[in-house]
Amino acid sequence: MRIKLLFITLLVIISQIKCDDIYNVAIIGGGAAGLAAAKYLARAKLKPLVIEEDELGGQLNKANIISNWPAVPAMQGREIAELMVKQAKELGTRFIISQVRNLSKKGNLFDLELKDGKHILARSVILASGARPSKLAIPGEQEYLGKGVAICAICDAPLYRNKSVVVIGGDYSALREIEIISKYTNKITIINKNPELEGPLMLLNPINENKNIKVMNNCTAQEILGDGNSVTGVKILNTKINKNEIISAEGIFISVGWKPSSQLVENKIELDRKKRVKIYNNTQTSMSGLFAVGDVANNGDYHQAPVSANFGYIAGMDAETYLRQNKSIV
Repeated sequence: MRIKLLFITLLVIISQIKCDDIYNVAIIGGGAAGLAAAKYLARAKLKPLVIEEDELGGQLNKANIISNWPAVPAMQGREIAELMVKQAKELGTRFIISQVRNLSKKGNLFDLELKDGKHILARSVILASGARPSKLAIPGEQEYLGKGVAICAICDAPLYRNKSVVVIGGDYSALREIEIISKYTNKITIINKNPELEGPLMLLNPINENKNIKVMNNCTAQEILGDGNSVTGVKILNTKINKNEIISAEGIFISVGWKPSSQLVENKIELDRKKRVKIYNNTQTSMSGLFAVGDVANNGDYHQAPVSANFGYIAGMDAETYLRQNKSIV
């Protein structure tokens, strides 16, 4: 009798789920990749849903100036984010500001549990949760973010033309940032915790040949210093001689790596050693119907908004193809 009652209850719940309550595609992440995927899918009349836990636009909002967006004059990252959201909304994309607490697949449907306990059902999912810059976790870092502390050379290097800057980091990602920054200023000091810089010669040689770039190996940043309004320098520790020193600077670029936001799917799908989602045949993950794009995926070595948007369109196409092949578009 109890089993029969449970069965009847389930039938009632299922009968109450309207077609509109099951989305064709749920996109987790509202940054450049997620918004581009949403725009493509909305144009295809698939009524996608974007779920973003923080602020629509993602890392775009933290970029002061973006000058590498195709056919668009240099503008604030937030402005580009607002335009992308506006386009997606006008085409029929729906948005929810919430955190996805759990993802599971039941039959052909994905069940996304939000932090408030609400459940979202979808026929396919695009994971576009991005990556977060690794932090130093030192005093002043958060306080002066956007006030002299920067995390994107492509976005912010033009603001420091002929100014003194410090770059904290010494691996490949930092060397790429230095390559960009050096186009605007030669007053660069590199704070590297390791005994030497690590990276390809094509990036190392220009640094070694530039007498105006000072490299401080075996040094770690201890504190970001400022006057309350903007950065004035950084306190460092030379670990080789155990001596503190203060380096004056008008800008500080932090480039100590990125951490993919893949916690939601950890132990559920294949990840690489860096915890990035492994993708196959463009953007397909090891779980059928689940796609990954942008910095959360293992094609996320290119930390540029236009690249993420490009892969977002591809993810949208892949999701549409999956739905058509499974004849599950509504």
